[in-house]
Order: sequence, then C-alpha cells, then structure tokens
Amino acid sequence: MTFTRLAYIVAGVASIFGGLSALLGLGIVTGVLERAPDALLVGKPFSIGRMIDLGVEMFVVGIALGTLAEISFNVRLGKEISDDSK
Repeated sequence: MTFTRLAYIVAGVASIFGGLSALLGLGIVTGVLERAPDALLVGKPFSIGRMIDLGVEMFVVGIALGTLAEISFNVRLGKEISDDSK
C-alpha cells in the first residue's frame, strides 16, 4: 500500500509539472509569454520545441504511472475481498 501511495504522489507531481512545462512552452511559442534572455538561464538552454516535448512526455509518464497505481490498488483490493470470503 505504501508503494501505491508513493506512485500516486509521483504520478501527480509528474503530471502537474509536465503539463505546466508543456503549457509554458506553448505560451512562449504563441507569443503570450516572453522567453527569458539566455543570460538568465542556468546551464545549456534548449529549444522551446524540446521543452514542449519533454513536458508532454512527463505528462504521459505521469498518467501511465497513475494508471499502474490504480491497477495495483484494485488488484490488492480484489485479493483482500477474495481472502475475506474464504
């Protein structure tokens, strides 16, 4: 049960940050937001397209992890119900 809860937390965080990253990238591409000057960025700056790709990828991984956590929870619940009926 501990790992299922941890998976829910990680899935939620990955989904939120992935979605925000993708939305931020789309906001910069559409001109709603301005990109920070490269002098303010720490490390090697990468393209906005890469930022959107990584955000969508993180969002999808979060959704997949949440689905696996839900399956794990339901399988465990099914085992507990079948054990109680014996």
